[in-house]
Amino acid sequence: MSDSKLAGGCACGAVRYETSAEPVIVAHCHCRDCQRASGAAMSTVFAVPRAAFRRVGLTNTYATSGDSGNPVVRHFCPDCGSPLFSDVSVLPDLQFVRAASTTRPPSAPPCTSTATAPSRGASRWMTCRTLRRCLPEQVRPRCA
Repeated sequence: MSDSKLAGGCACGAVRYETSAEPVIVAHCHCRDCQRASGAAMSTVFAVPRAAFRRVGLTNTYATSGDSGNPVVRHFCPDCGSPLFSDVSVLPDLQFVRAASTTRPPSAPPCTSTATAPSRGASRWMTCRTLRRCLPEQVRPRCA
């Protein structure tokens, strides 16, 4: 791996990645899938242009449905199980990365928290207004 702005990988070192780009989105995701993968109320993720993302090592994947109904493919290490990054089909030009998997987390603070509603997994204290800030229109929650 070369000098990059952000790099990381799994706990056992079998999968590594790097990007030369700064994140275009940094967010806390409260969806049930991110809760399950992180074991917490949310997962901090960032997105970089897919063209600037490079990985070394094979991952296992599983697909879930995002709020749009379209697939989200989640990548994890086949050896240690670390969740690493996701392919979000409604934003095909971006690579979403778990901030916890980085060697040095991004310095930009999260700009938002994401989830459609408590019924989709967000904590009851989350409001739709806080969920909509700075997200691309394709993934903004629908507010009642």
